[in-house]
Amino acid sequence: MSEKKELLKIYYIYIGLFALTNIVSSISITLIDGKKALITGIIWVIATILIYYFLISKKESLIIIYSTINAILTGVVISSYYSIKLASPYNPLILVVMFAISMLLNYKFLIKIKQKKTFIKNNIIATTIVIIISVIVWIVYSLSVGSSLLFMNVIYLCFNISLFRAIDKDYIYIRILGNASMLMFGGILFFVIQALTEGEGIDIFVDSWSENYNKKRIK
Repeated sequence: MSEKKELLKIYYIYIGLFALTNIVSSISITLIDGKKALITGIIWVIATILIYYFLISKKESLIIIYSTINAILTGVVISSYYSIKLASPYNPLILVVMFAISMLLNYKFLIKIKQKKTFIKNNIIATTIVIIISVIVWIVYSLSVGSSLLFMNVIYLCFNISLFRAIDKDYIYIRILGNASMLMFGGILFFVIQALTEGEGIDIFVDSWSENYNKKRIK
């Protein structure tokens, strides 16, 4: 398989992972308690780093499975925010279409431009600006629209960071996927915790563990 086709395959898989994240998030909002979903994410963040550096970085054959697990748990973490805040995300289908268009345009420009690192660097800067704008939209205009745009752009940013590290190097493209999925999970978890701890969210962990402790005492 040519390098271009191999890279395009990675783009398609990542789009699929984003779609999976949205599906899992939509389902988990009603099925999983928000506090438990968030605690699950915090536990997994340690595991995913260890698994990546000690196993995935050496065995490319496991990267797709690993990335899929990260995408599923990213969806669970996103759902924790909406569940705790009793809110709804923006239309998942529209988000997936927007993300797919952004990714495919990214690929089209990347393969045509000679200064690939410069292009990716500028893309990272532009995405960071969009993330800041998303936060403003979140606070000022709409929680649903702003938060969904932020989560989408964080996931897009993580791919570009991984791409930046890999481009112009003798690099196996499938590793971009593993690295991006790890960053994706960590990035989303960071922003969800930040969003929740702005208000009463900081007490989530204490309350959750207290509830479990009290249940054990009653038993």
